[in-house]
Amino acid sequence: MSKKSDKEKLQKYIDSDNIVDLLEEEQLQKISNDVLRGLEEDKRSMSDWLEVADRAMELTQLKREEKNRPFRGAANIKFPIITTAVLQWASRSLADSLKNGKLVDSEVIGHDPSGVRFRMGQRRATHLNYQIMKKMPRYIDEAEQLLQQLAVTGTSFTKVWHDPIIGMNRCSMIPYDQFIVNNSIKDLHEAPRQSQYIYLTKNQILEQMRSGLYSNIEDIDTLQMDRTDMDAVFHELVECHNYIDLDDDSYEEPYITTIHIASGKVVRVVARYDANAIQENDKGEIKRITPEQYFTGYTFIPSLDGSFFGIGFGILLIDSTSVINTSLNQLINAGSLSTMQGGFLSSSLKIKKEDLEVDPGEYISVPGTNGQSLKDNIVPFNYKEPSQVLLSLLQYLIESCKSLTGATDIMTGSADTTNVSPNTLNSLLNENQKLPTAINTRIARCRSKEIEKLVKLNAKYLNLEEYIKLINPNQQELQEMFDPKTGKFLDYDLSLVETIPVVDLTLGTKQAMLIKANTIMTQMQPLIQAGQVDGRAVARFFMMAMEIDSEIVQIMVPPPPPPQPNPEMVKLQQDAQFKQADLKIKAAAVQSKAGLDQAKSQELQTKSVKNIADADANHAYAQLDVIKTKFDHDDAQSQMALENKRINLDHLTAHMDHVAKLHSTNIDATLGAAKIRSDGGHVAMPKSAGTDNTLQSRPHSQPMTRTDSLQKEAIKRGWRLPDAVPAIKAEAKRRGYQIAE
Repeated sequence: MSKKSDKEKLQKYIDSDNIVDLLEEEQLQKISNDVLRGLEEDKRSMSDWLEVADRAMELTQLKREEKNRPFRGAANIKFPIITTAVLQWASRSLADSLKNGKLVDSEVIGHDPSGVRFRMGQRRATHLNYQIMKKMPRYIDEAEQLLQQLAVTGTSFTKVWHDPIIGMNRCSMIPYDQFIVNNSIKDLHEAPRQSQYIYLTKNQILEQMRSGLYSNIEDIDTLQMDRTDMDAVFHELVECHNYIDLDDDSYEEPYITTIHIASGKVVRVVARYDANAIQENDKGEIKRITPEQYFTGYTFIPSLDGSFFGIGFGILLIDSTSVINTSLNQLINAGSLSTMQGGFLSSSLKIKKEDLEVDPGEYISVPGTNGQSLKDNIVPFNYKEPSQVLLSLLQYLIESCKSLTGATDIMTGSADTTNVSPNTLNSLLNENQKLPTAINTRIARCRSKEIEKLVKLNAKYLNLEEYIKLINPNQQELQEMFDPKTGKFLDYDLSLVETIPVVDLTLGTKQAMLIKANTIMTQMQPLIQAGQVDGRAVARFFMMAMEIDSEIVQIMVPPPPPPQPNPEMVKLQQDAQFKQADLKIKAAAVQSKAGLDQAKSQELQTKSVKNIADADANHAYAQLDVIKTKFDHDDAQSQMALENKRINLDHLTAHMDHVAKLHSTNIDATLGAAKIRSDGGHVAMPKSAGTDNTLQSRPHSQPMTRTDSLQKEAIKRGWRLPDAVPAIKAEAKRRGYQIAE
């Protein structure tokens, strides 16, 4: 069951330069046993790779060894096929890693409209290049050793750390047989153990002890330095980056454990994390601690079986090189035997061994032939000449190895390119550069990790005074270096700028330009001599391909001045030019006059057209005025007619209203008279207009005098008498009269 971590104890370990003094002896003994046992386990996992790497390194170093088979002093030549491939590749890779003497560049992360991050990255790159090139004087040498070793064995390692004794950040290459890690891992940073053999003198150990980094080692003067070498001059230690549970929560924290191997004593244990690297869950339990990484692994070609350690030229060519060496030595031995000869001598011959050496022009007397000829007493060995088949096989193997490693004549520049076109050369170079480009891409990625470790150390241990003195910033840059709110130094803020290595992944571009320039120089000579091609331009291209400075190109001898012309020819040419110019002037004058006449004619035509257009326009305006006048007259008449119609309509309406009123009055009187007659009485009739207003009483027997008038009005309106009654009733109702039924 998991427990909560002891934060105070972990913080105490983080603050300590050496935890050994805080641990019990039993804990230290257990740590020592675990580290040494894990070291042997990791060595067994990589034993096969180490064995092949050792053989490859031996072939690459071309160690001279005496060989007495098949005869004493027999040839034992080691053909430098691996050595050539390694040196050429390493030299090209190192040259392409340096750009104008710089190893590091910067790259802005995110949007940078004001350019602050760009300037920050440039300052950081300047400091890193100064730090690597000046403060780490062995960096370039060890970088070259790293590339050479990498090309042989396929895997190399570097270590980046802060050395508290000298107060500087350091970067060092680790020999392939001094770094131990389990071969079954996939990522170096996920390995349970990363172990490095360290070899220190007694003084160096004393420095560590007196600086408080190592615990006290008793009897160091008499202590055995190496378990296997009694005459060793260095003490053998192992620095293991492992995981140990020191707070008893079942979770192992990352530490660095250093052990003196001969004595088995733990001399140092230090935390490989800080407080910010600890992550906890909701229960307060540690769920992860991100360890600080010191080692960077470089891989040349990944292993085909998926194991950690890679493949180099040495491992790839180890068997082919062995066959090449054997075949070459056999050819040399056969040539030696066939040249020197040898055989059997009869015992009856009285020839001393020293007499077998004959100087030119010397004859030696041979006693004791017993009456036989000399040749009957000498039987020479039948040594054959070197085999041509074996020679052809040797040449085939060498070319195959060159093709595999890229050390072909095209790449080394020794190929005859006289009759080869530049396009063909480029195609050959591109094909030969596919493998080196892939390798260089992996190296660039690994170098980025290495530089990232150095940047993190600088962010933690930067000498700010030295930094500002180196950069010599102006007022604006000085303000950009620090956060105005917190005062934090920003130039080494990992979230703002990314530091990248300067690596040219297009290996072979320079070789391609140089070969192309050589081809052009060779093939263009006839054209240059014929004056069809500018020789200076060709020479300038050649110098630029060889990366010769532009200042040197500019001091090239200028082209010779043109020859001075013949004065008589110059005079004739001038006269001819004057005559030609005079003719041109006259022709221009004639053309100008013709153009002027044409312009005047066009002007007259334009005026005529304008006059006609003006006349047409005036006529059109007159017609428009007539039409407008007529339109206004018609409009006035129409308005008058409409007004008359409106007046007539009003009169008619008034008349109709008057007539309707009269009819209503008559209708009411008629209806009343009719009702009175039926009752036998009299009816009072209103007087018509123009009559007396007094009522007149008449008997029922007397007919109404208005009947004829109603009939006439009905006939005048076009009514039929039977149909008039409903209309009269309707009109009476409209006017509000009461009509008796």
